[in-house]
Amino acid sequence: MKYWCDGSLKKICVTDEEGNVFLEDIEGTNNQNEYRSMILALKKAQPGDTIYADSQLIVNQLTKGWKVKAQHLYPLFCEANGLKEGKTIGWVSRTKNRAGWILEGMIGNYKKDKFELLR
Repeated sequence: MKYWCDGSLKKICVTDEEGNVFLEDIEGTNNQNEYRSMILALKKAQPGDTIYADSQLIVNQLTKGWKVKAQHLYPLFCEANGLKEGKTIGWVSRTKNRAGWILEGMIGNYKKDKFELLR
């Protein structure tokens, strides 16, 4: 199963390839909510599943050993890191992030021709 996740200042979103959408209203910084969306996706995913995000910071901290310099992100990193075993985390551009499409639509910035499907 493939999942896409994204976070904004007031919402997090996870969607899967079957079209299920999981939304949560939550205040936080953009990076905090990017991590929160990743955590939600990791909790829904099973071993062998793939989770895509458009945050290079989050993806590279979880997959390439980038240091977590922001103290307020460290607990979220630790939680996500503890959930990732057996799952693949990958980066996609904003235009291919299905969860991003949903958040864009919710905040009024959706431009249908701007997005393309990730196959």
